[in-house]
Amino acid sequence: MKLLWIAISQFQKNNSLSGITSGMASTRYRILMPAMELQKINHHISLAAVTDNVMPPALLDNLDCDAVIFSKIIHEINEKIAIIARERGARVIFDICDNRFEHSGLSERYRNMAGLADVITCNTQGMADIIKRYSDAPCHVIADLCEGQRQPAKFSPGETLNLL
Repeated sequence: MKLLWIAISQFQKNNSLSGITSGMASTRYRILMPAMELQKINHHISLAAVTDNVMPPALLDNLDCDAVIFSKIIHEINEKIAIIARERGARVIFDICDNRFEHSGLSERYRNMAGLADVITCNTQGMADIIKRYSDAPCHVIADLCEGQRQPAKFSPGETLNLL
């Protein structure tokens, strides 16, 4: 499959296995880590960042894909991108890990995008229950991945313990 992930933050080059990272944890957990695993099994992965309310110049050429996955949204242009992608035959997937439907200036954006999505993914069952109030699209829970190896729990508060 040919998949395009659209993020709200820029990607940075680094020395990791993928060669790419992000300062935003949700971008690493909800885009980079799944993309890297899907690439290992021969899916074609493209990444794009929409950080302003403008269409990135090269993005139109990459919308000819099987699915476009939006991980969070901020700008109205994401809705236009979703419409163009759908017109070109791509499935639109909206990945949600924060409730922006009721508690932020982004509620209209999230409601509109949920209405455009063919499928919605989210990180918890609680989030899925909220999404069902705003969209009839199938919603699937995909828990966040963890970075690095599991470490034993340790208690190391320092010299002064502040409890309250």
